[in-house]
Amino acid sequence: MEYYERLKLIRTYKDVTQEEIGKAIGISKQQYGKYESGKHLMPIPYFKKACEYLGVSSDYILEIKKGLDYPEI
Repeated sequence: MEYYERLKLIRTYKDVTQEEIGKAIGISKQQYGKYESGKHLMPIPYFKKACEYLGVSSDYILEIKKGLDYPEI
């Protein structure tokens, strides 16, 4: 499943409209719809806000496996 499909799945599960999430992250319903359909890549700042609004980890949306190490910088 692509990340934008998972975003849509979570959004509909939480009964949130494209208009509501678009407003919450500072974009139009139409622009959000383009991201959610995969027509455009969602910029990271909007992606982060969408995850926070939906209350879901970006790791889950991106299907990043658990147990990965963080670099020691």
